[in-house]
Amino acid sequence: MKYYLIENDEKTGPFTIEELNKKDIYKETLIWTKGLDEWTEAKNIPMLKDIIDQTPPKYKSNKNTNEVPPEPQKTENSSEDYFGYKLASNWERFIASLIGGLIMLVPILIITKGDYFESDSYISIYDVIINIILALVVGGLMYPIWSGNIGHKIFGIKVISKENGEDVKSPIRGIIRELGKNILQYLIIPVIWLLWDKDKQNLYDKISKTIVVKKKEV
Repeated sequence: MKYYLIENDEKTGPFTIEELNKKDIYKETLIWTKGLDEWTEAKNIPMLKDIIDQTPPKYKSNKNTNEVPPEPQKTENSSEDYFGYKLASNWERFIASLIGGLIMLVPILIITKGDYFESDSYISIYDVIINIILALVVGGLMYPIWSGNIGHKIFGIKVISKENGEDVKSPIRGIIRELGKNILQYLIIPVIWLLWDKDKQNLYDKISKTIVVKKKEV
């Protein structure tokens, strides 16, 4: 059997009895179903009694008062405004990137037998290939474990989503962020963007919708 009801002065439905169980049906809710001559209050339909009994009563606000709970005060650039985390400082990020880069440079030099710095061009084919490989390795393998690269891990910082505060564990998102960083490192402005950005985001942070924060002490 199908039921129709009036919600916000509009007819909705049809609904099965199981679907009505998931809705708030009050005694005064107007219902119509096959066999009824007119819209009828739910309290007068026996088969809806169980549904009405389990629906909490309507909340009635106190109309005699104009008191409204105050909005929580927010201070601009507060260190605790980011899902309970503090933003990592520029120095922490710089040193973490520097240390992480030096660590990753070791296998690069071994693989290229020291030829990585031999090229005379500003951007060589080595750079392109190695930056892509680094993004795949760091973003695809390290982010799912540490929410960041090895430098982040060492310095107790991590990458989280600016949208919901969750750790960035997605390999795809990690690869996009690291690839963006590796590409934009050849352009000065995108890399130092965080110096004046209120959320301390570089352009590759904005592309991946991420921020870098300090890990909470356990």
